[in-house]
Amino acid sequence: MTIRDTAALKTAFGTGKTPTAADFGDFIETTIRARNVRPVEHFGAVGVDFTSTVSAPVAAANTAAIQSAIDWSSGTGGAVEFGYGVYGIDGTLTAKSNMILRGQGGHAGHTVIRQINTAWPDVLASTAAVSANVGGASNCIITGLVLDGGWTLKNSGTTGGNWDYLLSSKTQRCLYLASHTSGAEALNRQGAVDTNHFIFDVWFANAAGRGFLMQGRGEAFISKVKASKCAVVGIDMDCPDNWISDFTTSTCGSVGLLVGAGNQRIMNGKCWYIGMCEGEEPLGVGVQFSDSSGVKNCTGVNITTQDTYSAGIQLNGQNLYLNGAIDNAGGGRLEQFGQGWQGTRTRPKVALEMANIRDSSGYISIEGQVDTYKNGVLPNLVHFSSSGCDRNAIEISVNRFNTKYWNSTAVTAVSGYTNAKRHNVVWMNGQLIHGTRTATELGDKAHSVNINKGVGTTVLDSTNNRILVATAVGDTVPWRTMDGTSVITPA
Repeated sequence: MTIRDTAALKTAFGTGKTPTAADFGDFIETTIRARNVRPVEHFGAVGVDFTSTVSAPVAAANTAAIQSAIDWSSGTGGAVEFGYGVYGIDGTLTAKSNMILRGQGGHAGHTVIRQINTAWPDVLASTAAVSANVGGASNCIITGLVLDGGWTLKNSGTTGGNWDYLLSSKTQRCLYLASHTSGAEALNRQGAVDTNHFIFDVWFANAAGRGFLMQGRGEAFISKVKASKCAVVGIDMDCPDNWISDFTTSTCGSVGLLVGAGNQRIMNGKCWYIGMCEGEEPLGVGVQFSDSSGVKNCTGVNITTQDTYSAGIQLNGQNLYLNGAIDNAGGGRLEQFGQGWQGTRTRPKVALEMANIRDSSGYISIEGQVDTYKNGVLPNLVHFSSSGCDRNAIEISVNRFNTKYWNSTAVTAVSGYTNAKRHNVVWMNGQLIHGTRTATELGDKAHSVNINKGVGTTVLDSTNNRILVATAVGDTVPWRTMDGTSVITPA
């Protein structure tokens, strides 16, 4: 039934009665309630157009009204509908389990919830999951919204601008969702303990801290999201088992996408202009798989980084697979235009940083377009920054590999890396450029090249300039030439 259905209206209001404006309003409200969808204005919230300023009294009233809407949604499972425009708030909205918030479009900026409190409290945040039955939020649906922290920026690199701060001082989150790992409070409406959030078409903007932080249980679906102008991290996934696709992070202080837990499925993303912080040296990494024992069994497909202070991608963890592209890493246009940290550099100038990574592989396309770097120091392609890197195979395809864009030493490693008897291989444009082994190393059964080797494992014997292959599993299995002749037996 629609409001243009005259017969239906007559039935609803009484035969022969001419509907009044109030009747139409009551009829629409009744119909909306039957659908279990309510406009946020029903709870008293007021939006303004994009050219208007939200006053402090309106923002305070909106905070209470939107919280009432969230409470209603959480309790009933109904959806709260936001209209076109800006809804200013003064304080933090508390996210609750089973809430449904829907705007008119996040990526296009059609519906904005903006923090006007210049102390920059969180915009929308669950309470922390402090125990099995206290706090947290699960089973939330958020779509079509811009969550705006209200942090105003100066991108010029001028000393004293808003990028001049200590990273630890910026703690705001545009969206924070924590959930329990067990307990009744963790259960969603289907009786499962997984989070099952659905975050779609949401823009996290102007955060004096992190754009989006998620902790606790996973199994969340996050798609078509954007994080920009975030003081610390754009998107921080500190929980396992999620699907993340079609995302972008840009103009962030330290990290674009931070992966702090395992079993992540990541696809179609770009992280660019990362490492804007001027007050201290940031990590400056587009995508970081963090140094945590739980970061394992992750896949990243079609991941792109561009113009990062340090590495485009930093890998820690175990059993990761990644493919994508790295462009203008190790400073890029941030360094070219004098943005970001201008003090002494300790972070590596590199495209791909192998930090503490094991049993992983990837195919990365690397391109350089910037040839103006501070002090003339060009970035390397791959850097092993920990002696813990072991049994990794990386293939890179490099466009324009010359000393105009890249350091002539393509692969570098920290002191102690070789002495730790680790074995990693790097191929560039079809040529093995790192991972050759001497005959002495191949004959040492304690060397990683002999540990967990499998049928068909091949190495380059640099002493005798020959390719050798293993035909069985085991640290004492002989290395053979391609015609099958046993030439080195580890002992």
